[in-house]
Amino acid sequence: MANTLEGKVIIVAGGGNGSGRACSLAYAAAGASVVIGDINAPAAESVREEIARQGGSASVFEYDGSDLDSVRSLVRFAASTHGRIDGLHNIAGNPTLHARDLDLLNSDVSTWEDAFRSHFSAYAVAAQEAIPVMIESGGGSIINTSSGMAISGDSIKLGYQVSKRAAELLTLHIAHAYGRRGIRSNALRYGVILTANAKAHLDQAFLDDACERSWSGRLGEPQDAVGAALFLMSDAASFINGQIIEVAGGKMSGIQG
Repeated sequence: MANTLEGKVIIVAGGGNGSGRACSLAYAAAGASVVIGDINAPAAESVREEIARQGGSASVFEYDGSDLDSVRSLVRFAASTHGRIDGLHNIAGNPTLHARDLDLLNSDVSTWEDAFRSHFSAYAVAAQEAIPVMIESGGGSIINTSSGMAISGDSIKLGYQVSKRAAELLTLHIAHAYGRRGIRSNALRYGVILTANAKAHLDQAFLDDACERSWSGRLGEPQDAVGAALFLMSDAASFINGQIIEVAGGKMSGIQG
């Protein structure tokens, strides 16, 4: 079976930039109608215009992943516009947390709550809205975005680590609870991906160290997520459910799991 997505409706929650942008373009090129959700409406519109120039179909919905009602509105927009949902790719994050998500003794409870809301609750609420629509349409595929920090036990970004681990457990829960009703749920666990956001917030010493420890000898690019995402959204992956797939160039030396 080919990785065609012809006739499918796919929401990319965070599709305006980085790997979300790359996946939105790839889904559309494979035949899907893509609903691009993003807090950055001009960026999302730019992706939509690029898809249109290539003969594809896409729409834009401005939403804020830290506002759960906004997340619900994104999914409801997709369902009301297209009458079905076949795929949900939860990829959005919250870069505003970087400066305050530190170690246990130097972070505030509100930071952990913000991280959890953006990286777990937003994903869960999107799935909560999408799954009943998917079931009515005969099933669907959900991809949640995780990080190597979910298993690294790092000394910083405690809120991010815990919320990404929670997103992985959400992935398993959905697969187990709704697999018999046609719902597939998998996660992509990223290594260091050189998005514009990563370049803006990660210092060069960190990037150099990560590259030195990478089994592949390089860091990731947004396009590196596309192959796995296309496969998981397609019918070619119809018997793949509840998996955490690393998009990390192997692993990084010193990270276990």
